[in-house]
This record gives sequence, structure tokens and C-alpha cells, in this order.
Amino acid sequence: MNRLWYTNPANDWNSALPLGNGFMGAMCFGGNIIDRFQLNADSLWYGGYRDRINPDAKKNIPEIRRLISKGKISEAEKLADLSMAAIPDFQSHYEPLCDLFIIPESGEKISLFGLRDSWSDRIYKMRPCDDYVRQLDIDNGVHKVSYMAKEACCERESFISYPDNVMVIKNSGEKISVVIERSVYMDSLRKIDENTLCMEGQAGADGAKYCFCVRAVKGSLGIIGRTLFCDEDSVLLAATQTSFYCENPFEAAVGILDSAEEKGFEKLKERHIADFSEIMNRCKLNIDCPPKNNIPTDSRLKAIQSGKEDIGLVNLSFSYGRYLLAASSREGSLPANLQGIWNDRFTPVWDSKFTININTQMNYWPAESCNLSKTHMPLFEHIKRMYPRGRNAAEKMYGARG
Repeated sequence: MNRLWYTNPANDWNSALPLGNGFMGAMCFGGNIIDRFQLNADSLWYGGYRDRINPDAKKNIPEIRRLISKGKISEAEKLADLSMAAIPDFQSHYEPLCDLFIIPESGEKISLFGLRDSWSDRIYKMRPCDDYVRQLDIDNGVHKVSYMAKEACCERESFISYPDNVMVIKNSGEKISVVIERSVYMDSLRKIDENTLCMEGQAGADGAKYCFCVRAVKGSLGIIGRTLFCDEDSVLLAATQTSFYCENPFEAAVGILDSAEEKGFEKLKERHIADFSEIMNRCKLNIDCPPKNNIPTDSRLKAIQSGKEDIGLVNLSFSYGRYLLAASSREGSLPANLQGIWNDRFTPVWDSKFTININTQMNYWPAESCNLSKTHMPLFEHIKRMYPRGRNAAEKMYGARG
């Protein structure tokens, strides 16, 4: 089994482990005081369409060309900066969906107030326990955290299914509380029944309307206020939808939960693994080397940094690169953006856009050479989607046909 694994929870966002099905992404932290799942929806972007065409661009192109031909580069650059930069400067950005916090009852007492805002050490602390393991099964797209607490084996297993478009979390060994958080950017949070919490909102004026729901389909102890309580043997389903894909995100998200609940955990897991493992098994790199899979991944990386050899990490990195594309770009979804599908910031670096000077191309370098051809389809469909407005911009700004 190709896996990334560690003996401690993630101590920051970059150390968390990613899950995804193209439409929904999760960064899994594996905490045993607070277990954070930072979630994304591929179509949750701030604001709507913006006409950013500079009205002075086309008429100044001849003068810019004349200045360049005369060797007056600085003057040409100044005029181009004024007349050809888009208005406004900034484009719409990709937003996080929310955080899903799972709080084990056997941990320290947690105050929910300010949980998302403060980013206190509580989110990254680890309480003493035995046999802690956090791992991502790359071949099957399954995340798992396990440890011993008060003589009980505690485990949370999670995956995001493409066939059923749902996130599944199976909890065992300790009671848990479940909280949805989106800080000051949350518009509405309510319970729609005693097992289901629902968050709804809109990402800015004219932006995507969204809905996210989490439901305990096994082990529910009910909801008080904003918190869903579950027993030691419980299963959570989580679904999201936006107005990019449908007219009524709430009805669509609840419909996903209803359909997934009918199938049950084992069937959902079976369908997910059959789908994802087929993709991962299409191509493998196997350079002969001594096996080191029994050593935690971070320890192997530290050994490399100290000058030791570990060819197995080349094999693992190859599989992980394929995994990231398969998890962030699937038929019917939007293409992988600057950060794939994973982003925890409401003002991300470079807006987490589809940055087409090189980053989009880099995302898709493995698509054909590594037998991931179908992951290309979201990119091709998005290019078609953008073509009419691209042609309009070409004509209005540059006097070109587009």
C-alpha cells in the first residue's frame, strides 16, 4: 500500500492530508483534542462575472507599437500600464467552504466560542495517548487516524466519494461533538432535523450560493444549538452544492445525503474504493529499493535532508503526484486551480485562481503521460465555457478576432 503516515497530528495546514473527488476537497488534520477537516467546494468563488475590459486599450495599441519601434521602451511600458491593465485590477478569488470540527469527548473541555477566529493552540495540540497513527492511503483515497485513549481503540476513517459525491466519516471508540464553522463569513446555520446541520450562504454579491450539510446516519445523540452529538460508534455524511451546478443548492445537498444514507457505509466505501483504486492502478513507478514503509513519512524526509538515501520516496512521490490530480479534477467538476481544490484562506495567495501563465499547465503535466487522461476533461470543458467572453475581450481590448 502506498501511504503517507505520521505519529502525530498535523501542526499546520500544509501538514494536513488531502482528500478530494474533484467537486469537494478536505484537508484532514487528525487531532485527538480537536480533529479539523478544512473543506472546499470547487465552484465556491467570491462574486460574479466582472467586465474588466479597459476601454482605452484598443485605441492605444498603435501608439504603444510606435513607441517600441522607436526604441522608447520606458514610454511604451508606461502607456501600456495605464491603458492595457484590466479594471478593476483584481479578479474574483476562490474561497474556503467551511471547517468541520470533530471534538472527542475524552479530550479536554473545549469552548466553541472563537474556535475558528482565534486559531489557538487547541486546534494543533495532542493529548497523551498510545499508538497514534495518522495516514493517507494513496491507492484508495482513504484517510485514517487511530490511537488508544482510556484503554479504548479510537479511530476515524474518512473519504470523499466521486460516485456518490459525498464525504463519509466513520467514528469509533469515543463520543464526539460535531461543529460547522465559517467565522464571520457564515450567513446561516440551522438544524433541519435532529441528525442534520445545514449551513447556507452566498459568496459576495452575485457570487455562488452554497449549501453544506452534515448528517449523523448512525449513532446520533441529537443536536443542541449548533452542535451535533454522536456516540462511540457513529457515521457522518457531508455534502455540498452550489448554484454553479443547480438552481437549489439546499435541495441538491440534502438529496445527496438521502441517496448516500440509503446505501450505507460499507456500500459507499466499496463504491469509492472501486472508483479511485481503478484510477490509481493505471500507472505505477517501481524503482527497486529497500522497503522503508514502516518508517513514518516525516522521519524519512528528515533522513533525506541529513544525506541518507531513500529511493522509495521517489516511488511514493510519483504516486502522490498522480493522487493530487485525480483528487482535484474529475469529469463534471471544475479543473484543478492554483492549489488544486484545497484552500483555507478567504484571501488566498494569487487568489487561488486558474493561473494560466504556467500553473494550470503544471497541474496537468501528468494527465496524459501518467494515464490520467480523463482528468483533462474539466480543463477542456472550462476552456469551452470561457471561449465566448475570451473572444469578446480579444475584440474589445486588442481589436483581434479571438
